[in-house]
Amino acid sequence: MPRPRQGRSSTGHPPVAVRRWDDLAKDPAAVVAGFAHYRTLLADLMAEHAARAAAAGR
Repeated sequence: MPRPRQGRSSTGHPPVAVRRWDDLAKDPAAVVAGFAHYRTLLADLMAEHAARAAAAGR
């Protein structure tokens, strides 16, 4: 039986590698910034996405 082809994640890396990096990044003791810290970044990303979608006619 042939092996299924391994796809790529949205980052272009093999999914197994992305999963491994995700697992390694999980640290229950990590201190992370709250949502307010990321609010401006998220707003900028949303505006960029909306602009690209509008330019593509979506």
